[in-house]
Amino acid sequence: MLDAPPPPAGPSRAVRCRQLALGALLALTFLAWLGQRLGYDALLAGGPLAGELALGDPQRPVRVERRALFAPAAQLIVAKVPRGAGYRLGVELTVPDAAALAGVSAPAKRRGALVAINGDYHRLGGSVCEGSPFSTFLEGSRWHALGSPYGYSCQFWLDAEGQPHVGRLDLRGQVQLPDGPLEVCLNQELGEALLLLRTPGAWRVPQGRVALPLELLDVRRVRVVGALRAARKALQGPALLAKVGFTAQRLRGLEVGAELSLSQSGADAGKPQLVVGTGPRLLEGGQVPEALTADPADTGWTIRVPRAAIGFDEEAVYLVATPLDPRAGLSLADFARALAALGCKEAVNLDGGPSPSLWAAGHGVTNSRLEPQVGTAVLVLPEAAAGVSLR
Repeated sequence: MLDAPPPPAGPSRAVRCRQLALGALLALTFLAWLGQRLGYDALLAGGPLAGELALGDPQRPVRVERRALFAPAAQLIVAKVPRGAGYRLGVELTVPDAAALAGVSAPAKRRGALVAINGDYHRLGGSVCEGSPFSTFLEGSRWHALGSPYGYSCQFWLDAEGQPHVGRLDLRGQVQLPDGPLEVCLNQELGEALLLLRTPGAWRVPQGRVALPLELLDVRRVRVVGALRAARKALQGPALLAKVGFTAQRLRGLEVGAELSLSQSGADAGKPQLVVGTGPRLLEGGQVPEALTADPADTGWTIRVPRAAIGFDEEAVYLVATPLDPRAGLSLADFARALAALGCKEAVNLDGGPSPSLWAAGHGVTNSRLEPQVGTAVLVLPEAAAGVSLR
């Protein structure tokens, strides 16, 4: 009797693995397509917000909602804060007085905020600058940085009456030395300017710099507590940093125990009560500035990434973030057009990339299931909280 032929061999293990991988890829692609068709930013990874939230005063609440736009095509999470309703705004480092990053929920919970959004670019590394804002960052008498190294610098700010503005401010800081004033920036390095560190942690003096150890007496006074330190020397706590050269020589004559005063200078000194943002400007009079489209100053302006912004019209201030999903990313020009479609008249860019984060009290981060680690936050506060009243 002849032996029966062997059964046909099935697909090899490698073939089956490739088939499974292809099936998984097709399924993920379908889910992404379905998510975009349904208007959701993330069936796979995105934000939990559904519907509309009403926070604060029931008569004039802060509304947080998802908005789908078609021209330009955009998914947005929008917090609309009515003007003249008693709400206040604040700005905070996410980790006070330290070179570190945290989520926007940290300062929001510390101050009892209703809504928070990340406030500025932030350095992701560096021996002394991590977490510091890139541009002017001020609330009341507290300022963490003054000025900006960028030609396109533009800020959102509130004046003494609480009226919102968008524009470039002329603000600088000074430390008063015995032989005259010297320009200074807090937690910010700008060319020949000094860098006043607020971090309480340990760090090393960067190459090409010298450091004068300080004690912070209050927000406007410091005391010299040690001799000038050379590059690579270890320090603990705040100090004045200066480039080796003439500026450093001015610091050598300061004795231990000397007290120095800090002040604002520049044409706009004393005008703003709250300032945040590096820029660029996204809207002026409801129009997209030509600089965003004609000759972008930065290649990052044209790539499609998640973004965050703050703007206003006659009725409200808008805090806006895209879902933290690369598929929902926008160029700065398209982001500006989306803000105009919402009704904003003036707006400034806050941040872009992997960090845009819009948080709402009781609901967590509304544009992602994760909370990015950032350096600063803009806070919307109830009337009873400390902050700058919005008019």
